[in-house]
Amino acid sequence: MQYGRDLLGAAPLDVIPLTEPATGTQGLAYVLPFAPPPGARQATRMYLGRMLLSERVDDVLPDWAFFVRAVIDSTGLAPTASRESLVEDTALEHVREQLGAGIRRWVLELGLREPHRLAQFVAVHEVGLKSLVRHDEELARFITRWLTVETTHGTLRIGELVERYRTCATPRRSTSSARWPGSRRPTRSSSTAATSTTPT
Repeated sequence: MQYGRDLLGAAPLDVIPLTEPATGTQGLAYVLPFAPPPGARQATRMYLGRMLLSERVDDVLPDWAFFVRAVIDSTGLAPTASRESLVEDTALEHVREQLGAGIRRWVLELGLREPHRLAQFVAVHEVGLKSLVRHDEELARFITRWLTVETTHGTLRIGELVERYRTCATPRRSTSSARWPGSRRPTRSSSTAATSTTPT
């Protein structure tokens, strides 16, 4: 955790282990305790075989992972001729997908295990997350309920707003006309039926 503090200049909200065995890629992603500036690009400290390639590689993690700063080492990714960045090939694409899946999994599991910490994470990064959920359907299905909107009743989480709407929209069953499902309409009694057919 001290390494993350030195890297970010503040204690990270959490640390996410990342690995992709096929390319010998592993590292740690430190969750930022503050919102990055709008439009800020990824800045991963990248090592190849434990030799520093660059302090600010911007394509080893997905663009949407704006809320982490990672330190990654790999033995299976190739540097460009200038040794300032990585070659954009199928190996890098695979690594980006797998590391992104690890970050997404952290968000999903955090909500299941420690929802109060997820609420803290959302409070810090909500503006960016609102943009993110438009492009990541899986994450949107889970995290949208934690985002907030302004209403006439103040600031509410979307999940709370949905529950209120469901409660208000539930129709009340009238007791005078309620029948058990599958019940039959009452029929005329046999005596009434007989009376109605007796000639006058």
